Amino acid sequence: FNVMICLLTPTTYTNVLFFFLAHPGECLWHKNIMSAKGFQSAFKEIEILLDPDRPLGGNYKTLAGDMAPQKDILFLGSKPNHTEVLLQQHNPTLYKLRKDLLGNEMNRSDVVDVMKKWIETNCNCENCNSLR
Repeated sequence: FNVMICLLTPTTYTNVLFFFLAHPGECLWHKNIMSAKGFQSAFKEIEILLDPDRPLGGNYKTLAGDMAPQKDILFLGSKPNHTEVLLQQHNPTLYKLRKDLLGNEMNRSDVVDVMKKWIETNCNCENCNSLR
């Protein structure tokens, strides 16, 4: 928060006024996933939801199809934390990740719900505050 202190003369006002003005900072939806401070807890939940194999898709492999060439998908399969490696390598914005997760191929609103919950708690931009 920015704080502005105004001392007003006794002829106009007798009190000291404090204005706490929220900085309208950048919306967290526009931050890259690896630079969104505090996102680690939500990131872990997302990994838990996307790492397991799913016969009908909607896991890290499907997400990688939107971000990486086929050879990278095979590489990801050899790593223990598939989703973590994918997101670290491609570092999408939270908005881009949300868009990919809600696409027809992924259709993972449950994962987006984890992201929304984190955004609602942590974003102080004017748009997100107006939605509360």
